[in-house]
Amino acid sequence: MTMTVRQSVAILASSVLAGDAVSRHIVDIAQSLMRAGYPVQVCYSGVYTREEPDIRAISVRVVPGDPLPQADLYLVEYASWFPLAEHLRSYPARSIFWYHGVTPTEFWESDADRRHQERAVLGIGLAHYADAVVACSPFGAAELSDHERDLTGRVRVIANAVDYQSFSERPSEHDLEDLRTQLGATNRRVLLSVGRLAANKRLDLLVSALARLTARHKDILLLVIGDDRSAPAYVAYAEEIRAQVRELHLEDHVRFLGKVPRVEPYYHLADVLVLTSEHEGFGLPLIEAMAAGVPAVASDAGAMPWVIGADTESPAGLLFERGSEESLARAIDSILTDPRLASELRRIGRERVGRYGLQAFGDATVGLVREVLAMGPILRRPSRPPEQVFSRADVSLREYRVRSRVPLIGPFIAWLRVQLTSHIKEPYLDSIVERQVLYNMSMTKRLLRLEEAISSQAEELARFQEEIERPSRRSVDAAEPPSGAGEA
Repeated sequence: MTMTVRQSVAILASSVLAGDAVSRHIVDIAQSLMRAGYPVQVCYSGVYTREEPDIRAISVRVVPGDPLPQADLYLVEYASWFPLAEHLRSYPARSIFWYHGVTPTEFWESDADRRHQERAVLGIGLAHYADAVVACSPFGAAELSDHERDLTGRVRVIANAVDYQSFSERPSEHDLEDLRTQLGATNRRVLLSVGRLAANKRLDLLVSALARLTARHKDILLLVIGDDRSAPAYVAYAEEIRAQVRELHLEDHVRFLGKVPRVEPYYHLADVLVLTSEHEGFGLPLIEAMAAGVPAVASDAGAMPWVIGADTESPAGLLFERGSEESLARAIDSILTDPRLASELRRIGRERVGRYGLQAFGDATVGLVREVLAMGPILRRPSRPPEQVFSRADVSLREYRVRSRVPLIGPFIAWLRVQLTSHIKEPYLDSIVERQVLYNMSMTKRLLRLEEAISSQAEELARFQEEIERPSRRSVDAAEPPSGAGEA
């Protein structure tokens, strides 16, 4: 009897189990593939912050310079640039580029954050080396095509998923009452905001709308759940929002909860979920709210209209005009004051959430992996024409590792060298080199676009020249006597 050996999959990620939507997506993909019988390994360069035993057991930290574990297919989870993603250029295996959206640079205030996002945008070009490119929404697919125009026709959409059973199960009234008491939410109308405290989330807009709402709803309380510490930009924005709350004298109406171990119970306290983002690649809290039976209000930006079905006869939430605190306050007020509307939104949400289940997501993901693996041996890597130019623009030594050939104590010497130099290399040299790489790649991309424009203009000029010359040729032809003319 012969055994069928399943082809293996390696997932490349910046970090895993970090408590964010991308980390949850990694878990969903890994578990879906393992259920289908695929050997899976998760390769990450960041850190763990959450327990998930089955994923932890298959995960390995890979630093630049180390080879990746061998696999038949590599799947890159891309929400921002990270060094492991560069393997997509050269590894001789099938690959999938899964795009989660890159927040535009205008939403970041510091130069360091903007440079990081610029690098993330340039990294989207790695999609050209993948056999399949996936976006989480039509908005993400359009954004991909805007960044990399020659991807048009190659991008497909697989929506994010949620374990809606865990959100639909209501905690006991005793547990909910304890949570209400702890939060000071007893006998109060609760608004819920879920998401990292980044500028594109526009929490400032929600606080301004809250100031309008308190005039009519004295009992209103806003719960803010989300990462406010893991990045300097989040810390700075959280301080701005807290200062705004103090300035508007809303301290009794807002609770900042940061990250919470489990978000599910908070949905069952909420009267309305509010997402005010001006850039959102998907909007996972909208699905969580649908599952928990919470009416939602969302900005008409990004993927959120698509997620709630705004283009259908029965959307699962209300949209407000992006950037308008008046429109936002009006949408929230309409739900708080109209029980029939709130009840109808709950019903529609519970019906719609089924399309975002783990089963549908797993089927689509496994189907895609099978399709890519069935393409057979790689005869030629997908590549861009100016590959050599881009490879020369990246001047960092990403493959360099500190090593020692000294017998026996070599690893200790290498470790000591790293420890002695990391305080200079990481904060200073790495930063300088990455700034140079960003400049090089930005200029390379601009030069390539300039070459494309010049080539296009040259073609147009040649066509124009031909149009000019065509009438003159016709005139010459008309002036010439026909063959035999004038003969007797």
